[in-house]
Amino acid sequence: MCELKNEFLLCSCQENGLKENDVSWILFRRKENNKRGPWHNSQPIKRVLGQRELPSNDLIESEYEVRYYKSLKTFYEEMNRKKELEDAIRASEDYLKTTAYILTELNTRNCFDKTIEVIEKDVLSIKLNSELGLWVEFIYRKKSWKIAKFSLDEKKYLTIIKGEIKSTHNNR
Repeated sequence: MCELKNEFLLCSCQENGLKENDVSWILFRRKENNKRGPWHNSQPIKRVLGQRELPSNDLIESEYEVRYYKSLKTFYEEMNRKKELEDAIRASEDYLKTTAYILTELNTRNCFDKTIEVIEKDVLSIKLNSELGLWVEFIYRKKSWKIAKFSLDEKKYLTIIKGEIKSTHNNR
């Protein structure tokens, strides 16, 4: 778990050259909701009638079914294990302290390495655990950061900027 005890900087200096695994934080902005009228620039609806029929072979079907259910069982076991780990981490004292520390730092100083105009409803996502892919989200509301109490649906947001977290603590 990423434990931020020292002062940190949300660095965007290598934004374009970062590999996906190296990204430690992302700033999202909600996409504009451009609702279309029912007939505004509408295209005809194309529908395909009928259904493709696959060859029927009971042996292939039964072997496929066994493999399918075995894979499905493994998938659900792994998902449950991951969920249990995430829940344990989220309930842990270190997680709560780290999240509270990040929130305090975001609201008391500029944590970004350059000037970024943050607007209402922007979401800052910070990676806490690489192995589990555990992120914590903060939302900008009423001129301050708050812990987001929702699951981020990335399809509804644009990525504004992303980068790595650097420690600004000097060991002397």
